[in-house]
Amino acid sequence: MKHSVRRVIELYESNYTRLLIIIPSLDMTETDVDLTVPGMAGLVVRVLEHCKYTSIVELSNTYNNDARFGMNMTMTLRVYYDAQVAEVTSYQGCRRLRSRYNYPNESMFMPKEKLQVNQFLAEWLEHCLLVSYEQNCLTVSSRS
Repeated sequence: MKHSVRRVIELYESNYTRLLIIIPSLDMTETDVDLTVPGMAGLVVRVLEHCKYTSIVELSNTYNNDARFGMNMTMTLRVYYDAQVAEVTSYQGCRRLRSRYNYPNESMFMPKEKLQVNQFLAEWLEHCLLVSYEQNCLTVSSRS
C-alpha cells in the first residue's frame, strides 16, 4: 500500500489527538505522569523536555515480566503543539528512525519502519482509549 505524505501527516495528527485525550494538559505538564489502564500496569509518560511549542515525551510500559505480553515497550515522541502532531522519534532504543530504508539493511529495518512504528503508536493509544472507555477507569496522576 502506498502512503502519501498526507496520510502520514494524518497519522501524526491522530496520534496527537489521542495523546491529548489521554493527557489533556500535556502542553502544560512538566512532570512524569502515571496512567492506570486495566491490563496495562506500569504505564508511564515522562516529559523529557518541555518548551513553548514542543515537548519530548517518553512512553513506557512494563509488564512485570509477564511473558504473555511480550517485552516491555519504550518509545520517545516529539509533540508539536503548534502543528498539532506527534511523531515517534525513537522506539526500543533505536533512535533517529528514517522515513525510508533500503532493504535488506544492516539493522534489518523494514522499508517503512518509521511509518510502522507510528502506526503501532496509533493502535496502542487507541487500545488505551477503548479499554478505559469500556471500563470507565482511565486514571491520570502526576508524579513529583
